[in-house]
Amino acid sequence: KNIITIYDLVCERYPETMEGRNRRLLRGHLKPCAQSADAIVTISDFSKKEIMEVYGIPGEKIHVAYCGVDTEFYRPAESDEEKRKDLEIVKKLKGDGRYILYVGTLEPRKNIVNLVKAFDILKSREGFGDVKLVLAGGLGWQPDVTLKAIDSCESRDHIIRTGYISQDQKRALYRCADLFCFPSIYEGFGMPVTEAMACGTNVVISHSSSLPEASCGLAPMVEINDEFGFAEEFDDFLSGKTEPHSKEKLIGAVSRFNWEDAARVYREAINSIR
Repeated sequence: KNIITIYDLVCERYPETMEGRNRRLLRGHLKPCAQSADAIVTISDFSKKEIMEVYGIPGEKIHVAYCGVDTEFYRPAESDEEKRKDLEIVKKLKGDGRYILYVGTLEPRKNIVNLVKAFDILKSREGFGDVKLVLAGGLGWQPDVTLKAIDSCESRDHIIRTGYISQDQKRALYRCADLFCFPSIYEGFGMPVTEAMACGTNVVISHSSSLPEASCGLAPMVEINDEFGFAEEFDDFLSGKTEPHSKEKLIGAVSRFNWEDAARVYREAINSIR
């Protein structure tokens, strides 16, 4: 008996966003592995539907175990001392002023090029002179297009690339951000979205794949290539035209994503094939 875990089908839906060797391996082996498995675990209802549609796997064979968010770690600061430490960490990473945050690798699938275009549009308007865009994370596959877009944009001096960051740095950035944006083209789940919300930070997402599911319907959605749409959402949040969700509402929504439930689903998958 065997159970396999499939996170997403990016190799089938967006193969051009993957490194060639990984793409060939997955496209050659994933479908037969899925068809021969006794059970499959995946990480969102979206990915379950993808597996059913692309590989023709019956739904009763697929179990959804959402990725958990560690709400003991990813949570708002609870004391003045915590807040002070967070502000110190953030200031060292990006200086003063308001900021929009992205967390993840810099690679084509993450759609950073359109995020940068949207930021450029925002910065061309009055009232956003202090706002920065913080891109937190290391370089992924084929980062050249993304780096070129950053270097050539009008607002490049207000875009901060932190490189790889620690968990404490990531949490501080989430907590202090004025807004979090995750514009990815395709995700099996999208853990940065749930982590940001668990820290009480409002989120803007692309209208794609599993991201509406991960955000529990609490994030404005923008089509992946609509840089003007992203800019409008940034403008509305930062100027106060959009009323932000309360920290309590955001935290309550993502509390449904926990590792205990994920473990329960794996146990059910095991029991289903005994």
